[in-house]
Amino acid sequence: MARFVVMDSAGRLESAGGVAGRPVLTAPATVRTPKWGDLVGRLPQGGYGPPDGVVGANDIVALIDAFKGMPGPPPLYAADL
Repeated sequence: MARFVVMDSAGRLESAGGVAGRPVLTAPATVRTPKWGDLVGRLPQGGYGPPDGVVGANDIVALIDAFKGMPGPPPLYAADL
């Protein structure tokens, strides 16, 4: 079990569930955490998409927009670096 999150790293994620006496474990999925400061990617039609692996001007603008309370950027909890 992980005790902390390392930015820009990959890991395996599994989920345990089921009922008493019949546990179910999902197949592992590989997940990757974004780089520190990589908040958004730019969508071709405009607006913000998921992190794109590049920390740049789009991330800074999204951060400012989030603190201004404008619609579209990542939620404030994600922008609180």
